[in-house]
Amino acid sequence: GMPQSERMAPDVSPMNADLRDMPPALFSCGTLDPLLDDSILMTALCREHGNEAEPALWEEGGHGYVRFPLELARRSPPAPNAFLRRCSARSPAPAS
Repeated sequence: GMPQSERMAPDVSPMNADLRDMPPALFSCGTLDPLLDDSILMTALCREHGNEAEPALWEEGGHGYVRFPLELARRSPPAPNAFLRRCSARSPAPAS
């Protein structure tokens, strides 16, 4: 029942947001996730706006796969940690 104009609002659809000057983003998604296309599109949109973004795609992972006792769920958590370490290593130290 939401009008199209409301569905296109950035608060509802981040694909319509101003993505300039965003921090680095990692879009982690399983290849069987119904949101896979959105994750790939958001990666591209972030990059188009000059931001660092990368996908972490997990073969045969469904939506929410990390919540289940699967081998894939045990292997994938290091990806976000490694991404954060890489980003932190490049960031200047905060001024004191």
